[in-house]
Amino acid sequence: MTRREIVVLVSRAIAVIQLMSAVIEITYLPAYLLNLFHHLFPVGSLDVGDYWSRYYMEALLALIARIAILLLAALIFWKCGPKIEQMLLPGDAATTTSPES
Repeated sequence: MTRREIVVLVSRAIAVIQLMSAVIEITYLPAYLLNLFHHLFPVGSLDVGDYWSRYYMEALLALIARIAILLLAALIFWKCGPKIEQMLLPGDAATTTSPES
């Protein structure tokens, strides 16, 4: 295997791990939504701006941000550009960029 093939293989493995982490995070969405709706629309109460509704709103937004970041990282690692290649195998860059004598 060439250096490029190894880097692509490792990069795609990291992308799959990030994608699986995002799927695991997505499974938490129903619980967060249920908690949020429970505190936003309480039965017999008109107080919507309580502590728990704000807490679950911020927790839900943080979860959505985590999912988005994991999916973005999976996409970046799946494409495996030159910056990712440099990050995964930095030692060989000096020999490939230097002019041959």
